[in-house]
Amino acid sequence: MTGLAGTVVLEADASFDRLARKLDGAMIGFRAGRHRVTVLCPPIREAGLREQLPERFAAVEIMARAGWWTSPRLDTRLVAFLPAAMGYSWTRWELMPEGDGLVRPWVPPLIPVNVAGPMVLEPATAWIATTGLLRHLFDDTTRDFGLGGVIEGLARRRLPVGYVASPSVAPEEGLPPPGTAAPGTAAPPLRRDSRVLAIVPHHRCEPWLEQCLRSLTRQTRPPEAIVVVDDASPEPPRDIVARFPAVTLLRARENGGPYRLVQSVIDGTGFDAYMLQDADDWSTDDRLALQLAEAERTGAELVGTQEIQVGRPPGGASAVCYPLDASGSFRRHHDCQVLHPSSLVSRDLVQRIGGYSSGCRFGADLEFQLRAHYAARIVNIGSFCYFRRRREGSLWTSPETGERSTSRYEQDQLFMLRAKENSDRFAAGLSPDLSPLKRAGSVALDHVTGPPLRIDAR
Repeated sequence: MTGLAGTVVLEADASFDRLARKLDGAMIGFRAGRHRVTVLCPPIREAGLREQLPERFAAVEIMARAGWWTSPRLDTRLVAFLPAAMGYSWTRWELMPEGDGLVRPWVPPLIPVNVAGPMVLEPATAWIATTGLLRHLFDDTTRDFGLGGVIEGLARRRLPVGYVASPSVAPEEGLPPPGTAAPGTAAPPLRRDSRVLAIVPHHRCEPWLEQCLRSLTRQTRPPEAIVVVDDASPEPPRDIVARFPAVTLLRARENGGPYRLVQSVIDGTGFDAYMLQDADDWSTDDRLALQLAEAERTGAELVGTQEIQVGRPPGGASAVCYPLDASGSFRRHHDCQVLHPSSLVSRDLVQRIGGYSSGCRFGADLEFQLRAHYAARIVNIGSFCYFRRRREGSLWTSPETGERSTSRYEQDQLFMLRAKENSDRFAAGLSPDLSPLKRAGSVALDHVTGPPLRIDAR
């Protein structure tokens, strides 16, 4: 290995002018002794491209696309790959921790701090990885080397890889100011040493559950416990969960939807906070550490993250961003300001406002947020820490319950009516109604495998 931090691999652009602009950016790090710069192109263009490069790019290597990932010239610990369609941004090699088997999305810091509401930035296809992973990712049939292809290759081979957070905000941008617990609350804000239970609602997500659990068991700041709560599937995912001895598997006696499962676990335990995650998604290794640090800094009791959405477009990946000051955004928009399965939420907040609308089989995350922002501070950290899988058959894509379904539209109208009433009451100096719109009782949960889940974790 060389003493350089990494190798930047730029996929040749059809426009030489665009390629030259990206090379100018990459050469700043080259001249500072940080990395090597390589251009990837079809073999037929290799000789011609060398002749086109002006003198200032004389040190740039040219490499043919065929089998580039096995080249002995890739002898640095890290490799950064920039597809032709993406613009160059600072690599920030220092964000990659020591160790092997790591991947980080390489997303430019394009997100303004005051962004209001979800904003999709497409595509998010550049990446940085430890070089040893390359030989496992691609083969001679590969045509797209973007982030979506990397993720699919790793999942197909079931490699125990770790993902690292990527900043969504430029370092010089301001962050929401420090704060304290919500006025009038007895509980202190969450801290780095708060006791956390990770909750994974599960229903027929066996193809993706192993990746989900691997990401939770790899946390650099581990949760005190992890539980998979199966929603009365014909067969609970016993064998998958058993591969992770520290993970508990519970099974509901009746199917009630994810929010009823989550609320039942919260009602029956006493952790300080709950780290939520969907069974078909996964997190970066540093997600919980970053969320607890931001909760301690800001006094927030609901902390979300930015997301990388996988499968949108098919085979691709997109950056989806949420406002850092979600509480402030709620004052202007009655819309979802936090990707709820990416969130860390305090038990005190959940119980203080009556819990989730557990009688709703879908959409109760929005309803919860529309109430919670009156009772606590809500923020999103400025890092992409959550990978959300867009797939057929989920609650979000199903024709019956999906984002464009009639049932979701009708339910959202009820949520918006309540939100408008609460907004009017708050503006008039009256207390908003923070009770859940539709609460169901706790569902009975049977222990299937793993450590017993302590009823009182305090």
